[in-house]
Amino acid sequence: MSQSVAWQSEKSTIDRFNASSRTGLINLARSVAPGLLERWAFQRFMSPRRRELPAKDGALLASARAFDAALPEGGRVAAWSWGEGPAVLLVHGWEGRATQLGGFVEPLVSRGFSVVAFDAPAHGESTGAQSSLRRFAEATRAVAARVGPIEGMIGHSLGGLAVLLALRSGVLASSAVLIAPPSPYAHFIAFGRYLGLAPDELSRVKARVEREVRLPFSQVEGSALAAGLLTAGLVIHDRNDREASFDVGSSTAAAWPDAILHPTEALGHRRIVRDPKVIETAVSFVARHRLERAESPDLRRWLDHHAARFEQALSA
Repeated sequence: MSQSVAWQSEKSTIDRFNASSRTGLINLARSVAPGLLERWAFQRFMSPRRRELPAKDGALLASARAFDAALPEGGRVAAWSWGEGPAVLLVHGWEGRATQLGGFVEPLVSRGFSVVAFDAPAHGESTGAQSSLRRFAEATRAVAARVGPIEGMIGHSLGGLAVLLALRSGVLASSAVLIAPPSPYAHFIAFGRYLGLAPDELSRVKARVEREVRLPFSQVEGSALAAGLLTAGLVIHDRNDREASFDVGSSTAAAWPDAILHPTEALGHRRIVRDPKVIETAVSFVARHRLERAESPDLRRWLDHHAARFEQALSA
């Protein structure tokens, strides 16, 4: 699974070879040992590039309180928090960092929230060499458990899908904002096409990915993850997003019983998280649902439903 075009991470690694050389390397891998190519392709699909911290983001982290969260399979997640008050959790995308959503920190803190962000497994300062949607969601749960009740969550791209999977597996929040959610399967197909995998090879890599995520691709699309959620949702997606189709955001919002779709224009897949109007729309949504939840006559039903799901997740 990936934050933008999944195969771009792979593409960056092998672009130094021309097409004929790349084909030769792949054919060599096929001939050396059965399954070697599939193992290599799986590892590359799950291995993000670990990007350096931009200099401009250093001051933001320096102003935060740093802490770690332990992962269920070992390893640690590096996390930071700002402000005081109900917590809002920020979840970055594939090959991103905690500071990717740094533009949301000050507006949320000024509204009386504390803000928590983390580097996903195999990203930034967190441990690990490989990651996946499941590991993103596990990190989200681990950080949420460290900071206590979560008021809202904001996730970009793969981080948005991780927010949905975390909600489905026991994390409680009164609102969630998804920005530019992708289609994992569409990106996987593009990855396989770029490598020139044969259908049977692609099928075997797909099976490996599904075993790692512990869900089939059909169940990690935004529309499948959002179906039936009671959490209030906002899906923000640019109509001209070339890395995650607007149709994915639209179908995710349509499947989410209490969600709103907010289209944008000319912001693409990455600039959208830095746009002041997008930030204000997301922050206002989280703030509004904090107030609405406090006054809602259905609060007890909402809490009872999520508490039952949380108990199921703990006993699983």
